[in-house]
Order: sequence, then C-alpha cells, then structure tokens
Amino acid sequence: METKAPPLIAYAIPVFLLLILMEVLISWRRGDGHYRLNDTVNNLSLGILSRLTGIFLVGFLFAGYFGLYHYFFHTVRLLGIQADGFTPALIPWSWQGGWAALLAISIAFLLVDHQYYWFHRLSHQVAFIWGSHEPHHQSEEYNLSVALRQGAFQGFFSAPFYFPLAMVGIEPWLFLVCSQINTIYQFWIHTRSIHRLGWLEVFLNTPSHHRVHHGINPRYIDKNHAGTFIIWDKLYGTFEPESEEVVYGTVAPLASWNPVWANVQYWFGLIRQAAHFPVWGDRIQLFWREPGWKPARAGGKKPIPFVTNRSRPKYNPGVSAASQQYASALFALGLGSTILLLILALMGRAISPAGLLSGGLALWTLLNAGLIFDSKTWVRWSENFRLAFVSGFALAVALQPGSYQLAFAIVFILNGGQALWYWFACAGGQLYRSFYARS
Repeated sequence: METKAPPLIAYAIPVFLLLILMEVLISWRRGDGHYRLNDTVNNLSLGILSRLTGIFLVGFLFAGYFGLYHYFFHTVRLLGIQADGFTPALIPWSWQGGWAALLAISIAFLLVDHQYYWFHRLSHQVAFIWGSHEPHHQSEEYNLSVALRQGAFQGFFSAPFYFPLAMVGIEPWLFLVCSQINTIYQFWIHTRSIHRLGWLEVFLNTPSHHRVHHGINPRYIDKNHAGTFIIWDKLYGTFEPESEEVVYGTVAPLASWNPVWANVQYWFGLIRQAAHFPVWGDRIQLFWREPGWKPARAGGKKPIPFVTNRSRPKYNPGVSAASQQYASALFALGLGSTILLLILALMGRAISPAGLLSGGLALWTLLNAGLIFDSKTWVRWSENFRLAFVSGFALAVALQPGSYQLAFAIVFILNGGQALWYWFACAGGQLYRSFYARS
C-alpha cells in the first residue's frame, strides 16, 4: 500500500507565481489598483512561512491520519477506498477496475471537500481556530497572491477534521492527493478579474462566490466556506450570492506588514482580552465562542459595522522608493532560501543543518522586509545583525578547505554589497541624500 503521495503543491508553486505575474501585468495595464507592492510581498511572505512550517510539520500532522488508518484497518474501517477501486473491510465488498477507480476517487474527493467545508466553517465560528485561519483574510486586496497567504499554524487545526476519513477507509495516498488537488483548485478563485461563470456557479466554488467569503460586509460574514463545491454551503445554509461591492480584509484591520506578527497577533489579543474578564468561565468561553464574542456583563458582542471601500482607508504607511526596492530584494532572498529548503525537503534533508539554516534565514529575511514596509525603526538593528551574521558565516566557511569555498566567498562579497546598499538606501539614506544635495 503506497502512502507517499507526489508533492503536487510544490510542483504547482511555479505555475502560481507565473499566473500572479500575469495578473499583475493585466492589473497594471488596466490601472485597476488590484495590486500594491507592500500587500503583495506580505501575502507571498505569509505563503512562504506556511510552507516553512508545512515542511517541518507535515510528517507529524499526517502521522495521525496514517496511524488511524492502519489501527482501524480491520475494525472501524468501513470500506477500503483506494485509487484502483474498493477492497473488503467491515463491509465485505470489493470492486476494482476503471469504473470502480473513478467512483472511488470521486467519493474520496467529495468527502475530503466536505470535511474541508466543516473545518473552514468552524475556523470562522470558533475564536481560537479563527486565529490560525485569520492570516488568510487579513489582506485588504483581493487577487491571486491572496491565495498563497495562509496561516502558518492552520494545519494543526485542520488535520483532525480529516481523521474520520481514515476510519471510513480512504487510503492515505488517495487522501493526500485529493487534499492537495482541493487546495490547488482554490488558487484561481482568488481574483477580481473573473466575474460570473453562468451555470458553473450552481455547483462549483467560483471567484464570485469566494469574493463574498472574503468580504467584511455584514451580509457576507461567515458565508461561502466551500473548497471546490459550493453545494455544501447551499446544503448547510451558509450560501450568499455576490450582490454588493465587497470590502476586503478583517473587521479589525491588521495594520502591519510583519508576517510573523500576522500569524500570532489574534491569539495574543484573545489572551489580553481574557485577562480583563473577572470570571474564569467567561475567559474560557472567549476562546470557544465566535470571534468578537463578549459576555453580557462586558457589553456583549458588537454588531458588524457597515463599511465601504471609501469609508475605510487601506493600511499603507509611507515608505521611500529606495526602502521599497530594498525590501523587495529581501523578499527575493527569502524566496530563494525557501526554494533551497524545498529542494532539501524533496531530498529528505529538511531536518538538517543546511535545512534549518535555510529556513531560519528565510524567516529572518521576510520579517525584516515587512518591518521595512512598516517603517519600524528597530529594523535597523535586526537587518544589520542579519547582514553581519551572513557575512561572518560565509567568511568562516570560505576560509575552510572544502568544495563550498568559492560559493561562500561569492556569498560574502554579495552580502557586503547588499550591506552597502542597505546603508545608503535605507539606514543612512538621509545622510547620503543630504550630502548628495550639498554637492
């Protein structure tokens, strides 16, 4: 029984990036303002962080599925639903062949999509789960880059929703393939470039349906939780058609480009809020009730305010063009470190000194890029320390005999050039520009 599924999402990432680039060019040509540099970099940075955690945690998370499947192989497992058909279990029935395989795959995909719906719905209705999913909704834009903006810890909360499928009898290989396809499908629905799709809107989740899901308009809150098939929302009473202009983001704006803070700030807010409740029962309920809940003694839950795109300005702190260019270069470096880590992961070497170093540098680099877009003054300390660390490490390796001397010598030289760029363009920019103006 094969349990190692192909990494379809990793293979799809280059296609995702190409489609994002195409949509950026279309948006620029139209002048519709659907993309902003700081927002797009932040979206992609959160996507990278989610991949970083996914690389290190996927084995732990799916161990539960594999364990349940094998433990209940001869007990609770109702059917053996495999890619080539059905095998006997508690129900002594088998069927294999072309039509059997098609039916088995279809059933598996429908059940995976059904379980995704319930995770997605509860992630909007239970506060402490919402904290893992909220990062996906923080962007005040709506474009293909938002599809890659995922919570770094969402997998911890979504995995248990799929465990019943192991007990039903969906083999791990088939489950992993179906869940990846379900995720890949949801990429293209994050766009404003496609309006309505006619009869497909009846049963598929489409850009129009998913725009509603991302809206903070009162009538759109907690609607359209579907992954691939919108039938679940229609069946369970959470469907809402697109009928008014959508306002994107979260009810309480994030107002930050820090990708690390974006992943944890909601939980910190819950903890701070719970500390002000005198009754322990209220503190516990705060984490289990819907987002925004408060006990009656604390004023109760406030209604969702009605906002428009004109009445709610988007977060956009003023940053010099030179700083934006440098932050974009940092993002490219973080992306490069992540690609190296993905390659190591495909080789089974993610948990290694090289893998841990690549992941750590990617995280550090993306954090500093966000801090620069936020105009945080303490980013100077963080970025100077990062530059010094990379230079020191590269020089230490370059001075040691080995096959990597030349490569790390080049890294040392390039990092020195980057340090000069940072000092003149960002950290020492004012001194440099004033000197240039006098001369």
